[in-house]
Amino acid sequence: MTSLAYPIRAILMAALFFSLPGCMYYYQYFGIRSDTFSQREIGIIDRTTQAIQFDYGYDDGLDVDYFFPLPNSMAALKNNEAKFIKAIDDIDNNTLVAFYEKVWQNHEKAVLQKEYFGARKKWKEYTYVSKYLLPGIEEYTLLLEKYIVKRDPDYGSRIAVRKAAIRGRVNQDLQNKRDMKKFQHYETVLRQRK
Repeated sequence: MTSLAYPIRAILMAALFFSLPGCMYYYQYFGIRSDTFSQREIGIIDRTTQAIQFDYGYDDGLDVDYFFPLPNSMAALKNNEAKFIKAIDDIDNNTLVAFYEKVWQNHEKAVLQKEYFGARKKWKEYTYVSKYLLPGIEEYTLLLEKYIVKRDPDYGSRIAVRKAAIRGRVNQDLQNKRDMKKFQHYETVLRQRK
C-alpha cells in the first residue's frame, strides 16, 4: 500500500467513530447542549460529579439535564461524600444556593414530565423518566441539598418556600411550551389543508 493509505484509513475510521449516534464522544462534541447552566456552573457539575463518580448529560427532547451514577459508584457514594464536600467547599454561599436552585428546577422539570406522562398513560416516556433519569437526578440533588442546608442554616429555614416557588414557575414554563407546540401543530395542519 502507498504511504497515503494509512492516513486516509485513519481519517475514515475517525469519521465513522464520531458519526455513530450512540457514541458518547459524538454527543460530547457535536450534540445539542443545555442552556440551563453557565460555564462556571458546568465546572461545578464537573467537579462534583467526578467526586462522587457520577456523570451528566442532557435530553433535548425533554429539555432535562440529568445526572447518573457510573458503574459501582452507588456503593461508594457514602465514601465519596467527603470528596463532594471538598469540591464545593471553595464556592461562596450565594453562588452555591443559586446553583442548587437551578439543579432543583431541573429536578422538578423531570418530576413534572413524569407526572404528565403518567396522567396521559404514555408509559414508555413515563418509565424512561422515572426509572432512568430521575434516580440519578434525585441522588445528586439531595446530596447537594444536604450540604447546602448544613452550610447555610438560614437558607435551610426557607428552602421549602423556595422549592414551591420554583415548582410553580417550572410548571408554568412547561405548560407554555406544550401550548406553543399545540399551536404550531395546529398551524401546520391548517397549512396542509390549504
